[in-house]
Amino acid sequence: MKEEGLASVAFSYFDFMDSSKQDFRGVLSSLLTQLSAQSDACCGVLEDMYSKHDAGSKEPSEDALRECLMSMLTLEDQGPIFIILDAIDECPNSAGTPSPRENVLELVEWLSESCCSNLSVCVTSRPETECLGMQTTVVTF
Repeated sequence: MKEEGLASVAFSYFDFMDSSKQDFRGVLSSLLTQLSAQSDACCGVLEDMYSKHDAGSKEPSEDALRECLMSMLTLEDQGPIFIILDAIDECPNSAGTPSPRENVLELVEWLSESCCSNLSVCVTSRPETECLGMQTTVVTF
């Protein structure tokens, strides 16, 4: 059993060499997995989603993944949560509506607007036009 109230950290690095680490769904899945590994309560939220999707035989929608994350972020007695999204500029800004980068930036914006008092989000990027206009702090190198 993991103690409640301790800080949790979830990290995602957008590696341009690994397409599985460049999209919205992959980031959300990774964040959910990391948070559930650090908290019994978060693990319970993920298990609930798993059972609602026929024990994993049905793939959850992106909305269901987002709902699951929000449930984790708003758990009672949840300690501070730190989400680090590193090298967001490595996420492709390719053709398509919306692009993978736009989807990830939408996630960042959604997190920043969530008003979760226990949540801190750090985003790093090279100075890219799409990333610099964000409401959250973007650390550039």
